[in-house]
Parts: sequence; structure tokens; C-alpha cells
Amino acid sequence: MPEHLRPLITFLYFTGCRIGAALAITWSQMEFEKGRFQLRIEGSQTRNEEPILLPLPLELNEILRKLPQEGRVFDARNLRKSFQAACVKVGLGVKTGPKVWQYKGLLIHDFRRSGVRNLIGSGVPRRIAMKISGHLTESTFERYNIVDSTDLHEAMAKVEKHFDGSLMEVEAAQGQSGR
Repeated sequence: MPEHLRPLITFLYFTGCRIGAALAITWSQMEFEKGRFQLRIEGSQTRNEEPILLPLPLELNEILRKLPQEGRVFDARNLRKSFQAACVKVGLGVKTGPKVWQYKGLLIHDFRRSGVRNLIGSGVPRRIAMKISGHLTESTFERYNIVDSTDLHEAMAKVEKHFDGSLMEVEAAQGQSGR
């Protein structure tokens, strides 16, 4: 992946932001406070028209400090072509023809799902995750909050820990008293 795309890809991965909204962000929206960048998203840039001040992850801060701080924050030159080439290289996509649209595999938009999963997996409350990712409704948010087999295994491990073998003891006691 070209180095100039790293800030954008990192931002999308952490936040689940829409690609169009990310590309519209300018340096005039960035505030630097207590050694950390914060993104000021204007109400006109959000679907619910509520402005937010979003502290950016430290990993992204390190990347942003190295960039020229004028104009648009993210450089998306050759984004789709470079992203697809990187996906093909690591086995996450396949070119089906010579044209850029002749591709099957991971898409830039999939970072929206990754961002939502990252927020929820990190324990961020749903309403806050929705605000960060820009989702207005629970139903739309749920389409991005994908449940996978790891989630199912973790859920059952929590149930087992909750009962910690005590359910079997209750059933055994009931079986003995019924004799």
C-alpha cells in the first residue's frame, strides 16, 4: 500500500467513517490539544447534523504529525486501484479482468464494518460508537456490526463462566431430591 494512503486507511479502520466524509476533512478542522489531534466535525458534515469533537487514536496522531498541515487531511490518489492491488497481493481479493471494476474481494467500504467492529469490540457503548461512525439508526448500525463465530464462542464462554458449573449442581440436587 502506498505510504500516502496510510493516514486515510488508518482513520477509516479506527472510526468506521464514510469514505466521502473522510475525504472532505480539512486541516482547519483539526485541533491539537494536550499533544493529541482532535477532529472537529461540523454539523453540516454529519447525517444527524450534530457537531462532534473526536480525539484521534495515538497511532493516527503519529502519522498525522508527519504530514503537511494544509488543505485536505487525507490524500486518496489512486485509492481504489492501490487498495485492490494490495488486497490481491495478500489474498483478500481477485482481479477478474483488466478494468478497475473487474475485481472481487475486500472493498474500501469494508473499513466501515471494521471500524464498527473495532469500536464495539473495544467496549465502546453503542450510542457512542454510532456517533463516531455516523450511524443514525440502530437498524443501519446493526448491518455493520457483524456477528461472527468468534463472538459466539466468546458469548458461550461468558455463559459458562457465569454458571461456573453451578447449573449442573442444581440439576444433580433436583435429581437426588426427586427419588
